[in-house]
Amino acid sequence: MIVVTRGDKSGEDGIPMLLKIPRLFDPWGGYSIIGFGDILLPGLLVAFSLRYDW
Repeated sequence: MIVVTRGDKSGEDGIPMLLKIPRLFDPWGGYSIIGFGDILLPGLLVAFSLRYDW
């Protein structure tokens, strides 16, 4: 799944579809990974709900 979101080995210059957020209070460092779908779909739901409510 991570290979797909990064766009590796596709042969094209793709847009990376994940955000890596560093963990601040983790003693080993590391990252939390959030995909654009985790942001886009709830945003579309909120936008549709607001427009439907008006």
